[in-house]
Amino acid sequence: MLPVSIFGSLGWLAYLARVVSARRLAEVASKRILRQVRRPLTERPEPPSATAILDSFGAGSASALPRRLAEPIRGPLALASPGRVARSARALQDRLPLEAERAVERAERALARNVVVFGRTVPLPVSERAVPLASRGWRAIDWEVCPLSGARFHGARVPAGADPKFPWVVGRMEDVVHLACGARLAEPWRARAFADAAVDRMLDLAAAPRGIQWSCPMEVALRAANQAIALRLLAGEEVLQRRPWAVCELLRSIAFHVAWVKGRLEDDRAVPNNHLVADLAGILLVCALLPRLPGARATARLAAMGLANALFEQTLPDGTSFEGSLPYHRLATELFFLGELAADTAGVPFPERGRERLRAMFLTCADLVDGRGLLPQIGDCDSGQAIPFCPRESAEVAWLLPIGAARFGAAELNRSELRRSQPSPELIWLLGEGGARRLERLPRARPPRDGARADAGIRVIRSARMSCAIACGPNGTGGTGTHGHNDKLSVEICVDGALVVGDPGTGSYTGDPMLRNLLRGTAAHSTVRVDGEEQQPIPPTRLFALPDSAWARCVAFESTETEARFVGEHRGYLRLKPGIVHRREVRLDRVGERLLIEDRLIGSGPHGAEIRFLLPGAHATTRKIRDEEGAVFGAEPRWIVEVGPRGAPLALLAGPSRPRLEDAICSPGYGRTERALCVVFAVEGEPPVVHRTWIVPAASHAGRPSI
Repeated sequence: MLPVSIFGSLGWLAYLARVVSARRLAEVASKRILRQVRRPLTERPEPPSATAILDSFGAGSASALPRRLAEPIRGPLALASPGRVARSARALQDRLPLEAERAVERAERALARNVVVFGRTVPLPVSERAVPLASRGWRAIDWEVCPLSGARFHGARVPAGADPKFPWVVGRMEDVVHLACGARLAEPWRARAFADAAVDRMLDLAAAPRGIQWSCPMEVALRAANQAIALRLLAGEEVLQRRPWAVCELLRSIAFHVAWVKGRLEDDRAVPNNHLVADLAGILLVCALLPRLPGARATARLAAMGLANALFEQTLPDGTSFEGSLPYHRLATELFFLGELAADTAGVPFPERGRERLRAMFLTCADLVDGRGLLPQIGDCDSGQAIPFCPRESAEVAWLLPIGAARFGAAELNRSELRRSQPSPELIWLLGEGGARRLERLPRARPPRDGARADAGIRVIRSARMSCAIACGPNGTGGTGTHGHNDKLSVEICVDGALVVGDPGTGSYTGDPMLRNLLRGTAAHSTVRVDGEEQQPIPPTRLFALPDSAWARCVAFESTETEARFVGEHRGYLRLKPGIVHRREVRLDRVGERLLIEDRLIGSGPHGAEIRFLLPGAHATTRKIRDEEGAVFGAEPRWIVEVGPRGAPLALLAGPSRPRLEDAICSPGYGRTERALCVVFAVEGEPPVVHRTWIVPAASHAGRPSI
């Protein structure tokens, strides 16, 4: 069991010594010491000189630089030459005209100086400082101000109650990519305005003070990658020919970004995570797209080597991210894919077994989709994405799977049940018309009956009308639980393509510590809470730590044509006096479209328990069971919860005792919260305690009779 002292610094260090090898801890300590010694000498490195950039690109003068930038490079990236970019733009307009229109709309929004920050459109903060080389009339952006609250950051210091992720959204410069895409798709008179705005925005940050936008190497790396993508999209265009010195300044800035990240790689943590992957993938992509940058070849080799190592260190053998979070799994899949594609473009080694593991990561995204065609929400979600062309919710994978299918020739990723699984805009921008044709030649694959990732402890069982995702795995990140929740044996249930029982999401990190701990707590999840306790103690001041003490495991998993059966248990409540083991069995009758959840408390007592189900829709009513419903539920259930709008419920949830409805909250994405309800069945007594809950569709559908 974990002692309470784990919450203190010494206790945490002792825990790390148990779960992290002594060799790794010594390596981390030496890296930190070495960097502390070197940092005073490199704290404020300067960008390479204009002369160094011109020499590196073989340009005798600034006016020759845009032409040298536009020279084709080899490799699979469709951004490799102006001609290929132009063909991709035409393919997008021909194949996906609505997506092309949306891309221009995004560019218009960015041109109007509006930015989407976690679902909210807000104006960019402005500053009165001058921006050298910017267009006449350009108003500088204040990169140190939160675009939502107006709070001002001072260097890397975060004001009380502020969240650095909000200004980082602005600083990541995805909207610069949107402007560059718009410049390739819009009418010429509008394209020029988009292109100039993209250049001006990059110049603006290059001239800005180095504060909060330079406090996280991951953000710096992704910003550099997005700027390199934007430059490649604009290469050969009139705007760069007209503004050669601006091009030179942007290349100096991007080179500085790469040097900054190289000196601050986030590999000095006890257990490195997706931050290190983003550092490496970001600078590798820059070096692939801009191979004439000073030192690009050597940097690409080192980054590719580090990325290949991270791919095996940060994924489980079943191809799932080791962080205990499916949203972070999708982010990691994007990052590793960009890195692998960049390595191929740069002509630097990347192991074949690394490509096989990456293919397995894509397959995890495909196999674990729920009844909505989305990934279940398990673990943390910060709404992050690495491929910047279109805003995507963290659970979306229909756009991502075709990219993996085309890149690896993987028919198993070309899923027939995902109607949106067509050539996505991202596929066309990255792999071009050729990638779209490769996808078309692949046969359509049927999904597996159920999805299972044993190492991650995640199962998704399905019928024609229902799906149930079950979380029964480790906390992740090598036992440190960086992005794990107290969600052992928690479920997410979909009926007829709608989420009826869900996961609370994340809400916030450092911006709201109370919300952070609330939404990673047991009571927020659709599982069982015993004696009002957490499944595992949550260190209240360590927002990115959840030591693993529940030891969740799958006891049985069976899948036939007519039924799926899962049995799992965890031992987080063994620390109670007396201790308890929670075992949950989930049975899905595919023929009768009925889900049975049986919770069993094993041990000695007495104890009080709550069987909890989170309803994201915040619409539910309770009533007694009707006589005619006995044929569906049997004799045991006595009470029904109608889940959904009054008079038109989506599902019926039945149990033996009268449930109560509690107000709750859930977070559909980072920085957002919504009202929810929680169904609570309370039970007390001496173990063994057994409680059964039934969930069925409420309405007739596809010719099936209603209840």
